[in-house]
Amino acid sequence: MKVHKEQLKEILAQGPASTNEIAKLFNCSSGAVYYAIKKLGLYQGRKPSVKSRQHPSTRIIKVIADIIKSEPTESMANIARRNNCSREYVSQISGQLRTEGVIK
Repeated sequence: MKVHKEQLKEILAQGPASTNEIAKLFNCSSGAVYYAIKKLGLYQGRKPSVKSRQHPSTRIIKVIADIIKSEPTESMANIARRNNCSREYVSQISGQLRTEGVIK
């Protein structure tokens, strides 16, 4: 059975559904449903990660600038949230800045 775009849109609009559930409705294989979703342009995929959107050197410079301009009482978690990175990453950079004497 052929998978129609309008019917597929209606099913996906009702909420998340697995390819197996949709395949049972169309009486076809889950691979056929997956192929149809991709072919019809309805596949959304995962959000790109922060690492893929920023060059590593740009990212570290932004974190360093944020650490330097932040107040001494501000937590590493807040800085990490603003820069979309882990608290450990911010802590490592902060430790290196302390070792080099850039911050106290």
